[in-house]
Amino acid sequence: MMSWVAVLYSLWLCMFHPHQAVFLQSKKEEDAAALVFDKKMENARMSFVYSQLPEWLKMAVPVDTSYAKMRFANGSIAHGIPEGGHIIRSRTASFVVSDECAFQPEFENAYTAAVPMAKKILGLSSANGGTFFGDIVTEVLEPS
Repeated sequence: MMSWVAVLYSLWLCMFHPHQAVFLQSKKEEDAAALVFDKKMENARMSFVYSQLPEWLKMAVPVDTSYAKMRFANGSIAHGIPEGGHIIRSRTASFVVSDECAFQPEFENAYTAAVPMAKKILGLSSANGGTFFGDIVTEVLEPS
């Protein structure tokens, strides 16, 4: 359910804060597209929620869609991308959501690439021990 919350927050950020660049990263390109837009509005989470908004709100912030992307009239964009540091590295983001981090073999590279360029990063996952994401979550900080 946290993926839905992250998608809702991402949509809100794009609609009500102009010129935001939001990247939703998942293991495969198809999974990332399923978070943002996939051929029809009802096929992906963000586009489905947008399609259910009142008409006056959609008219206030119209959207243009293409595979795994939603471009908002206020200059914001939501882009679904597959895992990997090389995918995120050349971008600048307001917000990065990485879904199912513990199951992304390239999550460490993606996280390392996103840290210097993203204003906020949200990593989501169900449990899977022995991964970089698991290490981040369970890291114990030494008292200073």
